[in-house]
Amino acid sequence: MQPASFATTRLLLRPFQPADAAQVFQSCQDAQIQRWTTVPSPYTSIHAASYCEQTCPQGWEQGTKFTWAITPREDESTILGSLVVFQRDFVLRSYSGSSVEDGKGTPVGGGQTDIDAGLWEVGYWVSPSHRGQGYLTEALDAVIRWIFFEAPPQLAHQVKSLGWRAEVGNEASRRVILPLGFLLGKTIHNFVFVEGRKPIDIWSATLSRDGFVSARARTGP
Repeated sequence: MQPASFATTRLLLRPFQPADAAQVFQSCQDAQIQRWTTVPSPYTSIHAASYCEQTCPQGWEQGTKFTWAITPREDESTILGSLVVFQRDFVLRSYSGSSVEDGKGTPVGGGQTDIDAGLWEVGYWVSPSHRGQGYLTEALDAVIRWIFFEAPPQLAHQVKSLGWRAEVGNEASRRVILPLGFLLGKTIHNFVFVEGRKPIDIWSATLSRDGFVSARARTGP
């Protein structure tokens, strides 16, 4: 699939380029990005170069992972953050003995809990100096519009809903999605969110086309 670029009121979302690697490396030294996201830790310049030169372009080529650099509309060389929509290609599995709560914290089950391969999810980070300005919600709104209403038909047919998952306590990430119509779902305890790392508790949420349209009708264009 050809990479897509588009502008919002303040931002330009475009594919990552090799020249972006130095800024990606610098941003990913941030303790909060390493604490709350799935980037490798420690994060090296090799990771950044691979991300910009291989991981991101390959995702577009394969049609399973669409990553955008978030930049100011007037200066597309400055990286504010990263946003990705991806189709999970493996099954995340909780350990036996885990427990699951509904969106209100009520236990609804336990034992092994899987998130099936094939689910489309969103992920993002913003560099430390650009936080607190609403950039991620603005960027995610534009990406969701593209996914649901403007993307090539073969992709639109695949993506019936979008998922979001974050470690319990990541309030900043949760604030990004709530204005856009995501519905908070289960809290899953003792979950393997990243292969090779210790189990954690995660929040989950989902967004349908209708939910997005309703949310935007309430908040305006």
